[in-house]
Amino acid sequence: MVACPRVLSSQIEGTQSSLSDLLQFEVGGIAGVPLHDVQEVSNYVAAMTHGLKRVKDIPLSIRLLKEIHAVLLSKGRGSKTEPGELRRSQNWIGGDRPGNAVFVPPPADRIFDCFGALEKFLHNDPVKTPLLIKAALAHAQFETIHPFLDGNGRLGRLLITSPFRVPVNTRFDSAPVHAKACGGCFIAA
Repeated sequence: MVACPRVLSSQIEGTQSSLSDLLQFEVGGIAGVPLHDVQEVSNYVAAMTHGLKRVKDIPLSIRLLKEIHAVLLSKGRGSKTEPGELRRSQNWIGGDRPGNAVFVPPPADRIFDCFGALEKFLHNDPVKTPLLIKAALAHAQFETIHPFLDGNGRLGRLLITSPFRVPVNTRFDSAPVHAKACGGCFIAA
């Protein structure tokens, strides 16, 4: 089931929606929490579903991540921040400007280079990486690039799970990754 992990992931950002709220919303009922919270989780489920379908047809790439981002931010929080489009300006986390920010990602003109290095890594270039390690490092690198104006955390958490789904009887080092929280580090390109 795609919905339950998305409910938990959304709670990281303070979204107050349970699985029953989401299911009630999806069938046209009124949820017991603010509608914007349930809409956000519903978008999350739709984005994950879209990504799982599309990854069968196209490789994990900037193109696919932009598509998933567009679905993720199609309604509600972030819908006015150019969903599906890479940022064209500098963003930052914390503070009121890059000079006093907690974190400043690469400038907008470096996003394609950074994404190119990430895509190569995802596709085992230069070296094959165990899946669990790849999921963690890909997530950290994506968050470091911070390629969109909004929704980077939500999309980053989707990145951990969606492209790495494998059969249940697979060895542990290839098992699907489900994370409720993450830390940060940087992969040198």
